[in-house]
Amino acid sequence: MLTSLHPDLFVHVLKLSEQAQLPVFVPHFLDASLLAKWTQMPLELCQRTSAQVASAAHRIHPIDGWAGLPFGQYLSDEERLAWASHVLKNNFSAPGVYALVGHPANDTPELRAIAPDWPTRVADRRLFASEALRELILQEGFKCIGMKEIAALGPSVSIRTVSEVYC
Repeated sequence: MLTSLHPDLFVHVLKLSEQAQLPVFVPHFLDASLLAKWTQMPLELCQRTSAQVASAAHRIHPIDGWAGLPFGQYLSDEERLAWASHVLKNNFSAPGVYALVGHPANDTPELRAIAPDWPTRVADRRLFASEALRELILQEGFKCIGMKEIAALGPSVSIRTVSEVYC
């Protein structure tokens, strides 16, 4: 939900990344007005976060592209996979690090009680756990990697030259 980009929280994200020796993985939000658009935070707060991002550039690995799975639509396994396929083929074309964002959750009575959008979350869980998504990612020439692999690239290597998708 991008809440970690609030400047009062982001300072702690930076500290944790240093302690864990892992890069901070954030969208390209050096532009405060773009950050304000996506997070709906006031511009003043976004300017503070942008300044924090700029000052920690050696630990920041921006996401080159990302897409959020839609809420309330494409809920069958086939529809969700087709939507993900469209995103991979049309939105993640240049080399870089990409993220497909979802809100996966198990179908439980508790989830149904607290989340009116529970069908979307359960559909996300099924998609992310599916072998079909893994096959699609490989078929499209991407590779699932984690934060340790991104950190291993080192601060002097541009991750934009690596054609992989973060899963």
